[in-house]
Amino acid sequence: VALRLALGYPDLFLGALLIAGSDPIGTAQLPLPPASLFRRFQQGTRLVYLTGQRDDLHQAMDNRSRDSMQHWCVVGMTSINAPRSGHEPPGPATWSRALSALEQPLPAASKQLEACRARIDASLRDQLRKAQERLQNGNQGAACKLLQDIDTRYGGLAAPRSVELMKQASGDDLHSGTCPSH
Repeated sequence: VALRLALGYPDLFLGALLIAGSDPIGTAQLPLPPASLFRRFQQGTRLVYLTGQRDDLHQAMDNRSRDSMQHWCVVGMTSINAPRSGHEPPGPATWSRALSALEQPLPAASKQLEACRARIDASLRDQLRKAQERLQNGNQGAACKLLQDIDTRYGGLAAPRSVELMKQASGDDLHSGTCPSH
């Protein structure tokens, strides 16, 4: 829940303490917000993963979540393993380390961040271009499928262009039946 709130409201939440597992972002279960909010999240949100050292299930969840954060160019991540712990509340010293990590300043914008964002933007533009080509070629079914995939992967980053293309594919009526509702 903490990650969902931080991702959806980076203008309100500057950090999140993710205890015992977290989810990857950019999925149907945890879609990306609109570009302006997501850029704030990428560079303005501190994420602290806190999981028991012996909590293998949640360590694996954290790994998938951190991998997705790196893929989506999120810069402010820290991981803390509660020593000799499984899936149980951490001790006072570990809590203190986690809270201190949450208060650490975020890294400044870098060329690496800009290159990562450019990679995402180029990939999204390419996918939207392919959807538009499918529409222009009269292949609405393939365009709809691709647009649904784009919506799942890129969420709010693809809007408003993905919404415009979906309207075209659906004959300006998203619920007309031409494209399955998404």
